[in-house]
Amino acid sequence: MSRASMFAKVRERWCEPQAVSEARAQSKPRHMVVELLVFLLVFAIGSVVLGGGLIAIGTSFLAIFSPQFATVVQQGASSAAVSDLIANATLSPWSTIISLFATLGLIISVLLYCRLFERRPFATLGFRRRGALKNYGFGILVGAVLFAAALGLCALTGSVTFAGLSPNIAWGLVVFTFIGFLVQGLSEELLSRGYLLVSVARRYSLFTAVIVSSIAFAVLHAFNANITVMGTVNLFIFGIFTALYFVKTGNIWGVAAFHATWNFAEGSLFGSAVSGETGYQTILNFVPNGAGELINGGDFGLEGGLAVTLVLVIGIVVLLFIKNREKTAPVR
Repeated sequence: MSRASMFAKVRERWCEPQAVSEARAQSKPRHMVVELLVFLLVFAIGSVVLGGGLIAIGTSFLAIFSPQFATVVQQGASSAAVSDLIANATLSPWSTIISLFATLGLIISVLLYCRLFERRPFATLGFRRRGALKNYGFGILVGAVLFAAALGLCALTGSVTFAGLSPNIAWGLVVFTFIGFLVQGLSEELLSRGYLLVSVARRYSLFTAVIVSSIAFAVLHAFNANITVMGTVNLFIFGIFTALYFVKTGNIWGVAAFHATWNFAEGSLFGSAVSGETGYQTILNFVPNGAGELINGGDFGLEGGLAVTLVLVIGIVVLLFIKNREKTAPVR
């Protein structure tokens, strides 16, 4: 196949999802700068204000139901004692799960903004009823398979070593971590793909919307622990993959499930850092080889290594040749 025919074949399959055309008809397209400022405002309200409030409430419940609470009350709840109690609560493994569930604030922020200020139906964010369960289930499968493929590359190159099952696995933590990642995966995809990509595509090309939403997604993780240049590049590539996944399926369900399962497999199933974040109950232990950081990502987790780069790039190529499941008209 010649290069020209290959690009022509890709172009035939590059179609605008209905969410974009419906959003364009519902609310007036805006300049890129305005879209990005709104994006940051919605993120700040959802993550800092609402998310921060949910974390504070959850941490308070952890402190109240801790074994030390009764002792603190009996001895007189001094400010120092209460501070120590709250500090201990933040060190609990349940605090990590609370942080995942707190991303519900971001979901609420996006939904309220789109409904109250732009008067956009939730369908313009990718919430399609048809095939929702099927798309969600397939997204879970894709997320697990692709991350396992990246881990397999690390194992083949000797950059990680399997160290067996984790001792004393708290299965309750594992279950709630998985549910928490389902919430967190939806929140990030709803903001970056369901909202920003669709909003930018109302005025600019779909290609521009994919790139902008992917850059924004990478920037949101710029202050994660142990961030690296390679990690930032991979987050951008991850954004490209998930943006294309959203465009090709036309709904938010599959890409949200993919994102959630990828993170769960990374943090709880295989025991890697999730974009630099640690503290999850793990099932399997894979120990990274310090000499193989270029492949395994080092302290940032697999997302900072070439194994993930290769898997995501292959995934992007495959998506480019897949026809849209839901479309309006080919992109001009």
